[in-house]
Amino acid sequence: MQEMQEWFNNLNWTEIVDQSTFWILMLITFGLLVWLLVESVVEKSYALAGLAIVPALVLAYNFLPWWLFALTLIGFLAIGFNPWLPFIPLFLAQYNLFWTIVNEGTAKLVEHMGKYHETLLAKKGHKVDQDGEIVPLGPGEPEQSKSGLRLVGFWPFYTVKWMKLNYIKSLPKPNKEGKLYDIREDEERDWILADVKYPYALLLENAEDSNMLPLFAHSTGTGSISNPRKAVYNVSDWYEFFVSRILPKKREYISNHSYEAITHDPDQQLDVLIFKDLSTELVD
Repeated sequence: MQEMQEWFNNLNWTEIVDQSTFWILMLITFGLLVWLLVESVVEKSYALAGLAIVPALVLAYNFLPWWLFALTLIGFLAIGFNPWLPFIPLFLAQYNLFWTIVNEGTAKLVEHMGKYHETLLAKKGHKVDQDGEIVPLGPGEPEQSKSGLRLVGFWPFYTVKWMKLNYIKSLPKPNKEGKLYDIREDEERDWILADVKYPYALLLENAEDSNMLPLFAHSTGTGSISNPRKAVYNVSDWYEFFVSRILPKKREYISNHSYEAITHDPDQQLDVLIFKDLSTELVD
């Protein structure tokens, strides 16, 4: 026991810490260089490949034993000529690590250290402006919102935003329960529709017409998100914000008109009157 205590006291902790720090930095450096090499294959850039391989081999030659340097050289050559290498980013993209896959008509929000960083848009003929708005490309502007594999950034500093959505989808025909709507609760996803019109159900319960007739009203409101950043970060629940602007007007109109007038009088069409009144209020 005493010998072990003496051995422990005689340890050169400064040297141990220095060596540990060195190898940690070496591992981080090699990790970054391997990531750069993978990215060079995805982008088909020989310049990036050289930028990754040359420093890695120089480090290995100067700091590693000859046999470990030989293994490193063989490893880089195997990676460089491996036809399966492009599938590595595709695999990592399934988990939003370093890369992600953005489908056409959708957008994903990238965060840097928990804060909004950028919007990855996949919508032909469109781009995201400085305010996060989805706008058409100008004359002569190149396509910049392609679908497919997109770079997120170095994980875990750059991550894709996951969201829990609560909304009600309007259905074209009754479901198994005989309802024309489907309630979606806590639907987890990492993407959002990008300026795509979607049929949302607007349900109004415990309403009464001008004759005090109890009514349950179900209508369809077509909505689209033209600014994913504002929809996610500027309001706590964009669907609730959307519905809260319409349902009070809907209840007001129903209470001021009879059921017969709403359903048969062409001058008292509920949807026309409501959306005409709201046309100047619903912005973004």
